[in-house]
Amino acid sequence: MTTDTLRTAITAALRRRGTIDDLDVTPSITLLGSRTSTASVVLYGPDGVVIDVVARAGDDAKALRGVAFACGLREDGSIPAEEVERLTRELAAARATVDQLLGVIGAHGGEVARLQFALASEATRHAETLVAMRVADVASERDALRDELAATRAALRANLRCDECDELATRAHADTARFGCEAHGVGEGWADTTHAAVVREALR
Repeated sequence: MTTDTLRTAITAALRRRGTIDDLDVTPSITLLGSRTSTASVVLYGPDGVVIDVVARAGDDAKALRGVAFACGLREDGSIPAEEVERLTRELAAARATVDQLLGVIGAHGGEVARLQFALASEATRHAETLVAMRVADVASERDALRDELAATRAALRANLRCDECDELATRAHADTARFGCEAHGVGEGWADTTHAAVVREALR
């Protein structure tokens, strides 16, 4: 992230919180001959409160990050609360996707009931974790959530049964979203599922 990009991000975040003067960065030379940078901004709070924020560091980027830290922002100028809200929306979208998958395979085998219970437990655990997690761990927790969701989808697909019989499905119809075994999944529109090779190997 360049200095100009960092400055723009911090300015935008502070303006979303209220009225500010321009965020300035001024380089200077100390009496000992070393370079220093001073970043400063004026915030206008409620009831006419005026807040001067000043940060000094060895270069412009560090001084800007000092202002971000003093104002409760992350080092890249983003607002932690906004990141949590975005992750909450992603979690809701993930749950909606899982609900759609469950609707498709609702009648495919007795194993679905156990998977539904496990999935509900996982969704509840993730929701509680999301609320309790520290903002610094948001990115890693998001990646872990996506990985576990992918594993859940794989487990659901692995238990699909043929719509015509009780055989494990190795074929899926692109237009109707129906599933078929080797005998029934033939004709136009049918193609192998992602787990077809594994199923065929197990049936040998």
